[in-house]
Amino acid sequence: METPRSANLTDQGLYQPLPSQRAIRLLRFLPGPIPKCQMVTVEVEKAPPYVALSYTWGSKSRDERIEINGIPIPITRNLFEAISGTFESTRTEHALFWADSICINQADIQERGSQVRIMNTIYRSAEFVVVWLGLAEDGTKEVFDKMQNWHKTFEKHLRKHGTELALDKTAREDRQFFMVRSSRQMKLLRDFQDLFDRPWWRRAWIVQEATL
Repeated sequence: METPRSANLTDQGLYQPLPSQRAIRLLRFLPGPIPKCQMVTVEVEKAPPYVALSYTWGSKSRDERIEINGIPIPITRNLFEAISGTFESTRTEHALFWADSICINQADIQERGSQVRIMNTIYRSAEFVVVWLGLAEDGTKEVFDKMQNWHKTFEKHLRKHGTELALDKTAREDRQFFMVRSSRQMKLLRDFQDLFDRPWWRRAWIVQEATL
């Protein structure tokens, strides 16, 4: 269904018909104090390195702005935070990224269907897929530090043993975390729960995106 917002963006010339069933739109950062981008169209298999964002649309309210091809585009706060947080250090390097709610013309039902059919290729062709779970909270860093330590330990054992034995050895090396219940460890467990309770884990597309 065409919305006033999407129809207006089409009228302003932001969206031109895609030249083929394998074409996608990407956004390239331009210098500026707020996110300013140039929209480019490429064939997905021939695309230059880009980052694909995986995020939740969040609230329908579009209270933030991003400038694309000189046109101010209203976007949700969650997408704005995802863009700002992901590219805080690379925005001046003309990084390319893909975000479905902007790079797909939501007013064009036929295009939406066509892009959904190549969604697996879009994510698989990306140089990186960045999962935006939301802004960091107190304890988020400790959770990721712990998971990174587990990953390093698992990779070390995986080179010598199979997956099942590597998992067992990883758990054994951090037995204290799984057995002792100090106040610090209980807080870390609650932080784990808070992280995995975030809306991204309940997205319908999570299985497809996570396995690509």
